[in-house]
Amino acid sequence: MIQILSGKEGQELLADSGFSMPAYKGTEGGWLKSIPSLDLQVFVDSLEFAVPYPVSQKTAEWQDAEVKEIQAAFLGKKTFEEALKNAGEQMNAILATETN
Repeated sequence: MIQILSGKEGQELLADSGFSMPAYKGTEGGWLKSIPSLDLQVFVDSLEFAVPYPVSQKTAEWQDAEVKEIQAAFLGKKTFEEALKNAGEQMNAILATETN
């Protein structure tokens, strides 16, 4: 089943459904037409310079630290410089505790 879904035919079915942008290169045509009111081409074009979102064993922990610090800055509880410094320190500490 996984082989079918991840292959060209499965990705074309996914694209045609409009559910999400297919992962199989060259099958995005149906997806681009699935929501005519939106310019979905911008997402396909972004693949030229896009990078994967970083994840790790403790993604939820470091994301939480990041969000709390940035929210504090938006609420005026600290400067953005202070919030970003704190977030970086907390995130690095969390990442340092991960096991390979």
